[in-house]
Amino acid sequence: MRKFDGFVETAQPALPTPSRGQVLSAIRKFLSTTPGQNGDSALSDDEPLIENGHMTSLQAVELVLFLEERFSLRIQPEDVSEENFFSMNCVTDLVMSRIRGE
Repeated sequence: MRKFDGFVETAQPALPTPSRGQVLSAIRKFLSTTPGQNGDSALSDDEPLIENGHMTSLQAVELVLFLEERFSLRIQPEDVSEENFFSMNCVTDLVMSRIRGE
């Protein structure tokens, strides 16, 4: 503990690092509840998201906001690319790299 002008700083417990499976599951759940998806969880992990109409560019932005909040991370504007958002696996790779601090 450190003291700052009469206030005591206490360490916050570290949240457990999510696994790749947990990240992929969160992305799948987000996409399955997105309007127009009809709860379809049969989407392949490597299926093109935008190209095959499973996600619009606006939904990609909503997914970024969801991921930032859910996993307490920051996705930079330059990270929002066709390559990083091509499929659920690609989005998962991006999130895992941000969790690792890359």
